Amino acid sequence: MLIGADGTGVARFGGDIRDLEEKEFTLSEAELEELRTILEENPISTFPDQGDAVCSDCFEYAYAYGGDEYTRDDVSEPVEGLDDLDAFLAELPLPEDQPNGG
Repeated sequence: MLIGADGTGVARFGGDIRDLEEKEFTLSEAELEELRTILEENPISTFPDQGDAVCSDCFEYAYAYGGDEYTRDDVSEPVEGLDDLDAFLAELPLPEDQPNGG
């Protein structure tokens, strides 16, 4: 998923990485402001290094904002401050047939 500074975004999904589908969306001004607030209150640069992935069959998530990047997998220990961002992203309009979509 990629969200631009203007609130336009695209989610890529599917089973085969060579043939992903895309869904475009646009955040409302209120949603965009909420996202900015979450990112400013929980700077990505403050999240602890998770090290290398601990499994061979897990999902990896990469976050980037303001020149900072953070990567984690779905079996890593919870990271304080990341909960709000993950909850916000989980509520975004993804296709209904996806695990957190609809």
